[in-house]
Amino acid sequence: MIDVLFRHLAIKVLKMSRLTADQIKALMSRKDAIESEIKELNAVLESQKGVGMDGPLVDVEQFPRTDIDLYTVRQARHRIICLQNDHKLLMKQIEDGLYELHAKSRAQKEVEQPKDDVDDVAIAEQPMPVKPAFARVDRVDVGSPAHQAVGIKRIN
Repeated sequence: MIDVLFRHLAIKVLKMSRLTADQIKALMSRKDAIESEIKELNAVLESQKGVGMDGPLVDVEQFPRTDIDLYTVRQARHRIICLQNDHKLLMKQIEDGLYELHAKSRAQKEVEQPKDDVDDVAIAEQPMPVKPAFARVDRVDVGSPAHQAVGIKRIN
């Protein structure tokens, strides 16, 4: 019943265009809950002789295995598959919501701090300050990397 309500809510949220930060946090907490439930169900499967999601439920003679609780394994597998589907949907919602939230934040910053092209041009036209030299080259030896790159030039 909860999953049906969650799916209904998830579809409703997908149709909404703008998610708030609180709604995204709620989706993230739901994601964490789903991940912890999947982890618990995987532990249940491992407790059943390590059958996991893909282990056989029948023996070599094609009879149901008697060493595991088949009902528990099938229920856990079913629940994990349902939760994985919910997780995929939830991750898509979180991704879209974060994208929208950050795009909205960037748009607000651009509105609050408009770029002044005149100031940018004025800054670009200003000459770069000349910094004092920190070293002076007296000579360049023939065959050195500096000689190969530049050659010998007289500096006065």
